[in-house]
Amino acid sequence: MKKLYITLLIIFALLTLSFSISFAEEGSTMMNDMQNTMENVGNNVQNVGEDLLNGTQAALSNGNNMMENLGNNIEQGAENIGNGIKNVTENIGNGDYTAVRTANDGYSNNTIWGMDPVVFTWLIMAIVGAMIVYFVWLYARQHDRNYEE
Repeated sequence: MKKLYITLLIIFALLTLSFSISFAEEGSTMMNDMQNTMENVGNNVQNVGEDLLNGTQAALSNGNNMMENLGNNIEQGAENIGNGIKNVTENIGNGDYTAVRTANDGYSNNTIWGMDPVVFTWLIMAIVGAMIVYFVWLYARQHDRNYEE
């Protein structure tokens, strides 16, 4: 068993030495490759950052233009509404507006069961008032009965 461990140790030592010698010979090439790879990674990160910055600036610029256009459209719409109102009021003042009365002053033609609207309104209010008094009386009477029992 001891021989097996020693043999494995020697094989491991030889493999380690052979790899270290091969890495030492290719060390300068590998270091150059690693340096180039790191430079490429740095350049790619820089390009991504610049593209992100440019995209953000473009989005902000487009957003600013959209807000400016929206403001201009709202302003134009308000001016159009103002001009429309101005035209309507000027046309009314110029005599283009005519109105026809639909109600009579004496209520002679507007009757409900032979009564004018004012009398009919007072009649409805009297009926509603009488109903309110009746319901209050019923509630008081029911409340009084509960105490007697």
